Amino acid sequence: ALNTFATDRVSIHLVGTTAARQFFQPMFCSRQKEVVIAALLDEELRICELLSFEGDESQVDFDVGDIFRAAVKRDAKAIILAHNH
Repeated sequence: ALNTFATDRVSIHLVGTTAARQFFQPMFCSRQKEVVIAALLDEELRICELLSFEGDESQVDFDVGDIFRAAVKRDAKAIILAHNH
């Protein structure tokens, strides 16, 4: 299942792995199902949109094309993928 969350370019900068881990980790803490989250970033590495894909207890299926289409639509300059396992 795909869920999209537009952030209107809030001031969340994901510069480096530490910042990314600190941002994503709370989203995965209580999840019992497999989840993939894609953060679309602007030129200053601020989040402009989050895409969330949820599966079942053992897998999550998603179309990588959904991520790329959203990135093109939002004119994203970078993408970060995070997974809970």
